Amino acid sequence: MSAIIDYSRIIYAEKVPAFIRMLAHDLQRQVYMMPGEFFSKLSDHDLKYLHDCVETSNNLTQDEDDALPDCIVHLFYVSAMLCMAEGGDLTEENADQVQKTTASFVVLEHLYRMGLIDVFRDSYSYIDLDVPIAQAKPT
Repeated sequence: MSAIIDYSRIIYAEKVPAFIRMLAHDLQRQVYMMPGEFFSKLSDHDLKYLHDCVETSNNLTQDEDDALPDCIVHLFYVSAMLCMAEGGDLTEENADQVQKTTASFVVLEHLYRMGLIDVFRDSYSYIDLDVPIAQAKPT
């Protein structure tokens, strides 16, 4: 079963960073967006926040009863909204892959802004995972 996103809930959630609330607001009005479009407009500050969330996610050790850190929930919001905005499905079966794909976009975007690689934002996709999205800078 595909997930349904309550954009209003995200928009009015005070703990959610403004750039994620703005993404929800934009997608409430314009339901289609490619992931690369989101990342091209993302500020360095907001990218750093997402990058920190990815690192937190990678280092997470938690008991089932523990609440997830806010940044993990925020990373999930971004993943879910971008996947569905592209026309992808978010299900229990693919939620982990969607999260990993978002983490890849975040890390690649971070490396790109550091000047270490070139990225092909037009190819960022949750649907077509076999397309190259980055390459090393020529030396």
